[in-house]
Amino acid sequence: MAWSPDEINTFEEIASKLTSEAHLAQPETDNGLIPIFSLVNEITWSLPQDPEIVQGVVTVQEVIQVMLDEAKLFDEAAVQTMREFAKWCCDAVESLRNETAIRPFVIGESSTPTEAVTEIPADAPEPTELPSFDSIDFSSAELPEETPANEDVPSFDDLAAAQDATPEEIAAPNFDSLDDLVADSGEETISFEIPDEVSLSPAISQNPNWAPEKIETFSKLSQQFSAELLLASAGSDEGMLPVYSLLKDFENEFETNETVHQAITPVLAKMDNLLDEASAYDNYAISLLTEFNVWLETALTQLNAGNDPEAFTHTEEAPQEEPDTTITSNPEVEDDGLLAEFAQYDIVMDLNMEENEELLQEFHTEAVDHLGQIESAVLELEQDVTSRDAINSMFRSFHTIKGVAGFLNLVPVNRLAHEVESLMDLVRNDKLDVFTGIIDLVLASKDTITQLIEQITEALANGTEPSEIIEVSELMARARWAMEGPENYAAKTGESSNTIAAPQAEEPEPMVEANETEEPLAAQDAPAAAPSKPSPQQAEAPKDPKAAAAAKRKAAENATIRVNTTKLDNLMDMVGELVIVQSQLLESSRQDAATGATSSGDSLLQRNMSQLSRITKELQHTSMALRMIPVKPTFQKMGRIVRDIGAKCGKKVRFETYGEDTELDRNVVEEIGDPLVHMVRNALDHGLEATPEDRVAAGKEETGNISLKAYHQGSNIVIELADDGRGIDPERVLAKAIANGIVSENDQLTNEEIYKLIFAPGFSTAAQITDISGRGVGMDVVKKNIEKLRGKVEIESTLGKGSTFRILLPLTMAIVDGLVVKVGNDRFILPTTSVKVALRPDDEVLAKIQGNQEILNIRGQVIPLFRLHQHFAIPDAVAEPKDATVVVVETGGKPCGLLVDDMVSKQEVVIKSLGGMMQGIPGVSGGAILGDGTIALILDPATLVSVA
Repeated sequence: MAWSPDEINTFEEIASKLTSEAHLAQPETDNGLIPIFSLVNEITWSLPQDPEIVQGVVTVQEVIQVMLDEAKLFDEAAVQTMREFAKWCCDAVESLRNETAIRPFVIGESSTPTEAVTEIPADAPEPTELPSFDSIDFSSAELPEETPANEDVPSFDDLAAAQDATPEEIAAPNFDSLDDLVADSGEETISFEIPDEVSLSPAISQNPNWAPEKIETFSKLSQQFSAELLLASAGSDEGMLPVYSLLKDFENEFETNETVHQAITPVLAKMDNLLDEASAYDNYAISLLTEFNVWLETALTQLNAGNDPEAFTHTEEAPQEEPDTTITSNPEVEDDGLLAEFAQYDIVMDLNMEENEELLQEFHTEAVDHLGQIESAVLELEQDVTSRDAINSMFRSFHTIKGVAGFLNLVPVNRLAHEVESLMDLVRNDKLDVFTGIIDLVLASKDTITQLIEQITEALANGTEPSEIIEVSELMARARWAMEGPENYAAKTGESSNTIAAPQAEEPEPMVEANETEEPLAAQDAPAAAPSKPSPQQAEAPKDPKAAAAAKRKAAENATIRVNTTKLDNLMDMVGELVIVQSQLLESSRQDAATGATSSGDSLLQRNMSQLSRITKELQHTSMALRMIPVKPTFQKMGRIVRDIGAKCGKKVRFETYGEDTELDRNVVEEIGDPLVHMVRNALDHGLEATPEDRVAAGKEETGNISLKAYHQGSNIVIELADDGRGIDPERVLAKAIANGIVSENDQLTNEEIYKLIFAPGFSTAAQITDISGRGVGMDVVKKNIEKLRGKVEIESTLGKGSTFRILLPLTMAIVDGLVVKVGNDRFILPTTSVKVALRPDDEVLAKIQGNQEILNIRGQVIPLFRLHQHFAIPDAVAEPKDATVVVVETGGKPCGLLVDDMVSKQEVVIKSLGGMMQGIPGVSGGAILGDGTIALILDPATLVSVA
C-alpha cells in the first residue's frame, strides 16, 4: 500500500510524540497513559490501514485497554512495551521512506540493553514525572499529632455532699477529675486556667424589612465581591467573570428588592457592554465598581444596625470614550503576522458534553490543581530564577493541561498551553534566561486558562455549552516572541523586559519581629512549621543511591486517590453516631453498676467497653484526618495578592510563608480565606510604610517584609501574619475611638485592649479612602468570621517595628469538648475552652446593682450573674445561688457567671445542627445527643456574655 509524503510525515510526528510520552512513563504510575492511548488511536484514525501497522496498533491497544479496564498502573513490562512500540513506529517510518517492508511488531522482540526500563544512559536528562490524570497528589505532610482526650469521666456523686459547704472556687485544671471541681473544706480558693477561646458571634440585629438569612447572604456576597475587586485594574480583564457572576447572584437573590435592583442595574449594564465587546476594564468601569463596593459595605453596616440601606448614587460615564488599554490594542506592538495566524484559535470551546461529561469532570479537577501549582511556582521563580523545581513544575503542569485538553479537543486551552509549555521547555533546558516578560506572561496565561476552566465549571453545573469567546491569540503570540529573548520581546510588545538576576548567596537579613520572644515559643509549639522555600543545604538531592531508592519507596507509599467530599461527610456522620452509641453503652454500664448488678459478665462488659472506646477514638481521629487539607492553596492566593497589590501601591514587598503543609478541617480552610485577604490587604496598605523612601528614612531596607505562618499550638492551629512596617500607634487609635464614640475619655485601657478597637465596625485611621482599604469596613467582618469558626484574634505590635496578627482556630468543627451542666430537668453543654472557674457562692459574694442586676464579686473582680433558667424559661430549677453552682465563662476578655443547678460530666460531643424551628435562639449554637439518649443544647458563651 503506497503512502503519500504527507501521511508519512504525519506518522513520523505521531511516532515522535509517542517516543516522548513513552520515555516519561514510569513503573508504579499512570503518567502518560492517556496521551499514549490517544496517540495510538490517532494512528488508526488518521493513517492508511496497512496490515502490519494495524496488527501493531491492535497489540498495544489490548495492553492499554486492560490497564484502563482494571485501573492498573504501569509495570515494568508495560513500560517496556510502550517504548518498544514507539521505537517500532520510528523504524516503520524509515521503512516507508525507504520503501522497504515493515517488520511485524512483537512484544519483547525489539528490546535492547539500552532500552531496558532500569538502564537509562547516565547523560540522559532526569525523567520528568507528570501528575496523573486519574489521581491527585495531595500534600504528603505528616498529619498533626492528636492529643488524646480523657477516656474516663469520674462521677459527680460527691457534689451533693458539698451543697452546704463554705463558698469556694472549684478547680479543674484539665477536667480529668470533675470530682475536684467543688471542694468541701476550708476557705482556700483554687482556680484553673483554660486557654481563651472566642465563641460564635452574636446574632445580627433584627431588621423588620430584611430576613436574617437575606442579610447573611448580602454579607457573604459583599465580602466575595470586595475580594474579587482587589485584582481588577484598567486595561486588564482579570477577575471580570467572577465579578460579573457575583453581580448576577445579587440580581437573582434580591430580584424583588427595589433598592438592590436600582443599585445593580447600572453596574450590570456596564459589565454587559464590556463583555459584549470582549473588552477589558476601562477607567470608568473600575470607578463604578469601586463606588458600588463602597455602597455594599455601607448598606451592610446599615442593615446590621436594623436600618434599610440608602439608595445607590454613582458618577455618570462621560460621553467621550476611554482609550482602549488592552494588550491586543497596544499601538506599539509590532504585528509580524502571528496575531493573524493565531486568531483562528479565538473560538468558543466545544465541550461535547454528551460524550465527555465524565472526562470533563476529571479534567476540571486536575486542571484546577495544576493552575494552583503554576501560580505557586511562578511566585517562587520570581524570588529565585535558579529554582529548577519551580521551572519543572510549570513545565509539567502546562504539559499535562495541554495533553488532556488536546484529547478532549478543547482548542483554546490546548493551543495556549502548548505555546507556554514550549517557552518553559527552552527555559528548563537553559536555552533561555528568565526575564520579567516571562513571569507576567505565565501569570496572564494561567488567568486566561482559569477563565476557560470556569466555562467548563458553569457548563458542568448547568448542562449548557459555552457561548463566549475568550481570546488566546495575543498571549500565544507573546509566548512565541518571548522564545526569541528579552530584546525581541521588548521590540515586539513595546514593554521593557529585563533578565531577573539570580539571588545572592549570602543569607537574607532576618525580619524585625514585633515581639522577639514569640519565636522560641512558636518553635516549641510547632516543630513542623518550616519555611516554604528550603535552604540550599535542605534543597540538595540525596547523593546516596540507597537514600534515593528509599525516597522513591516513600513517594510510592504516599500515593493518594481522590475522594468525593460527600463520602467523607457521610463517614463523619457515621463516626458521630458511633460515638453516641458508645456513650449510651457506657451510660448503661454505669447504671448497672449503680443498681448493684454483679453478674459474672460485668468484668467482660467493662473490658469490651474499653476496647470499643479505643477503637471508636482511633476511627474518630482517622475520619477527622480525612477531612484535613493543607493551608498551602490559601497561602498561595495570598502570595498573588501581595504581588499584585504591592505593584499597584508602588511598594517593594518580600512575602514569605511558613508551615504551608499544616492541615486544617476543610470547612475551616474554606472560611478563613476572606478574612486573610482583608488582613493581608491592611498589612500592605496600613502596615508597611507608604514609600521605599519612608522605610529608608526609618532606618530599614526599602523592601518591606510580610510573613504568613501556620503552626500547631496545643489543640489549636495558629495562623500568624506579621509585617515589619510602622506598627500600630495606640494613642492615635484611642483618639479615633474616642472621636467615634466607641470608648469614652475616662476609660482606662491597656495597649492590648486599644489594639482590639480596630475591630469595631466603621473604625479606620486612614487619612484617605482608596480602592484597597481605608473605609473602616473589613476588620469587623474578619473578627465575626473568625468567631464563627470558634476562633479568636490576638494582636502584638511595636510602634516603628511592625505588627503581628495571630489567629487561633480549632482543629475541627465536628466535635467539641463540653462540660455538661444541669438546669432543672434539662441539660446544657458549655465548651470547655470558654470555662474559667466554677464556684458555690455565698451571700458575701453576691450583690445587686442598678436595681435588679445581680453580680458576683470574685477576688475584687465584678462579674455579672446570668440565670439560665430565666433565659430558657425552665421551671423547677434551683433559684437560690448559694444552693446552686456558678460556672464562670469568658469570651473576648469579658467574664460572666452562669447559674446552673449542678455539673454533670465532661465529655466529647458531636455537634448537630438544629432544625428550622430551633435555629436563631439567642445563646444556642447547636445540639448534641448525650450517652443516655437525651438531647442537650450547646450554649454559645459569647452571646450569653453579651446579653448578661
